Amino acid sequence: MLSSHNRDLERHSQLYFWFLALAVLSIGGCKGKVEATHLHSAPPAEVAGDEFLNSGEGFTIALPSFYKRSASTPDPDALFHISRPMGMSGSSPSATKNSSTLALMDTSVKYLPTDPPVMVRFETSTVEGGTTAAAAANEYADAVYGTTHATVTPLTLPIGEVMEITARKSLISGDNFYFVDFIVVDGESVLKAMFIGNDAKRLKAMAEKAMGTLRFDPNAHTKVQEDKGAGAIDMSDPIKGAAATGAGASDTSGLNAGPDAGSQ
Repeated sequence: MLSSHNRDLERHSQLYFWFLALAVLSIGGCKGKVEATHLHSAPPAEVAGDEFLNSGEGFTIALPSFYKRSASTPDPDALFHISRPMGMSGSSPSATKNSSTLALMDTSVKYLPTDPPVMVRFETSTVEGGTTAAAAANEYADAVYGTTHATVTPLTLPIGEVMEITARKSLISGDNFYFVDFIVVDGESVLKAMFIGNDAKRLKAMAEKAMGTLRFDPNAHTKVQEDKGAGAIDMSDPIKGAAATGAGASDTSGLNAGPDAGSQ
């Protein structure tokens, strides 16, 4: 028969064992649960005289007024041979739903038939269960550019912290094109913004200025300026297109100058 002292020791040992088990389960549960990124409200964005307040599905953003939707605006995924992640949650494609896209191009110049246009592309989606901006940005950068070809940094906007991704891609022609992308997460809502241009410093400054005017608005629906052909690719007059301004030399200032992202 166990003495009273031994029974007390046994009881304490059992209690200690269950305490450790509960502690391990609690810690494991905390690690497995990710707190989604949330934004906050901000005053209405100030729109300059040379800007237009564009509306997408669930958001508004001010861009230079020469960014318009054109029938000749290409899909950057195909144009730059970009492979995209199916979802931003790290699970299956079905985790991302209600996706919509909006692409606008710089219509202030004409382009040669082989010239990639200066453009911006927005994609909004809903991720079941939510995600964090950092996790979504790293997944995006790895899938779109490869982790060795892109730089991911946080950027504080009036609505909160977002993630900025910079990268470069060399075309077969030898020209460099630069990408300044942003991943914006608010709970289950995800906005991916891709700014593309051939002047690194100008692109970065313009993109960050534009993102400062970004506001999430559940009542917003697509409302943009439509291009009537002034900036469309001129397939019939390549000489005139080659003489057009706006195809300035590339400048790597402020952007990732490492290996090219997905060079073909």
